[in-house]
Parts: sequence; structure tokens; C-alpha cells
Amino acid sequence: SAESAWDMSHLVHWGLDPVRAVADSRDRIGYVHLHDHTGGRSDIPSVELGEAQMCDFPAFLQALEEIGYGRWITACPGESERTDEEKMLVNREYLNSIGY
Repeated sequence: SAESAWDMSHLVHWGLDPVRAVADSRDRIGYVHLHDHTGGRSDIPSVELGEAQMCDFPAFLQALEEIGYGRWITACPGESERTDEEKMLVNREYLNSIGY
């Protein structure tokens, strides 16, 4: 069977509940991409993780743990004026703050 790359911001943009989508598609998730957007919309500039709360990131990541997902998860840098290193630091600090 085919697997898919999951950009959780696309799930939200399409009106899907990312946590529910994980449970519904547990056997087809090949790769996960985390992204955050101001106002929860993916048609406006992105920000670092946790700065806009596009979705419930802790619940989404917990859902992945519950299905035994153990593959790649990447975090997209936002479109701020920060350096790339600063963007990744913000993302890492946010993920650490929620237990990841």
C-alpha cells in the first residue's frame, strides 16, 4: 500500500482534524511535517511552531505516539526576519516545552 507525506498544516487547511486523521490513516503515514500559521490559516505567512497554535501540537504528536509512529517528523521554519538558526532554535524550544 502507498504511504503519504503529512503536512499537518494542509490537514487543517482542508478542514480535517489532525488528531482524528492520524487515527484514521495510521497505516499510511510515511513522513510528518509540522508547520504553524498565524490565525490557523495556511494561506498567510508561516511562523515558528507554537507562535500561532494552528493545531493542538501536543495532541497531534501524542496521537502519533499512540499509533507507534517512529519515523521522520520535521518542523518547518517560519517566514520571520529571524536567522535560520534562530528559527530552528525557537521550534526546538517549543517542542521541548511540550515534551518532545
